[in-house]
Amino acid sequence: MTISIVTLVKSESDVNNLGILSEKIYPFLGAGFKWLVKNNGKIQNRIKRDPNIKQIYKRDFSYYNAANQALRELETSYFIMIGVDDDINFDNLNSLIGENYLSKGYGVIAGACFIESKNSVMKPDFQNILAHMVVPFPSCIISTEAARSIGGFNEIYRIAGDYDLLVRLVLSGIKVAQHNEVISYFGGGGLSEVHAVEGVVEVKLSKYRNKIIDNNALLKELSQLHLMNI
Repeated sequence: MTISIVTLVKSESDVNNLGILSEKIYPFLGAGFKWLVKNNGKIQNRIKRDPNIKQIYKRDFSYYNAANQALRELETSYFIMIGVDDDINFDNLNSLIGENYLSKGYGVIAGACFIESKNSVMKPDFQNILAHMVVPFPSCIISTEAARSIGGFNEIYRIAGDYDLLVRLVLSGIKVAQHNEVISYFGGGGLSEVHAVEGVVEVKLSKYRNKIIDNNALLKELSQLHLMNI
């Protein structure tokens, strides 16, 4: 079964880093992997043409708007989203795929993620995802059909749309699996780190909108934050 690697390109610096990422991905294309590169249409990718690479040039209005555009263009049953600053451990990813979860109808299969800025490993914990963002999104293999069936990413969010997608997938009743092998390396420096407090607020709003917490619980959780730091 073929999996799509999805990468979103938003700026000139993204294009520069895309070239570095491409050298890591090229050797694995065609051997169970395709690469979908979504570009906002303002800049030109500098990667070679390949039948296993689909490049989309289309204007978008936000990160998750771009993610939804990519989701609509996918031609494979599963996908994994990797940032231009990130990397994939293909050995561990192939090992996880070899567990046959994809053929058994799992909606999300998550591995661990090495977070370079913290020099630490984040392991997936679906048991507590309704309370916290404890499943590393760059290490998630996600069913395309399952993601589309719940409407894709909620574009109201700027940072926590990936958390919100995973929560809605779990609440929809899909089967999930998790392993502790490192699947991705998160380069960091994105919105989720630069605007960490805002991300925490969005996670709490997602919990409220998905009826995990009520209004009183939301207000209590928000009151514990230093909102002036957003």
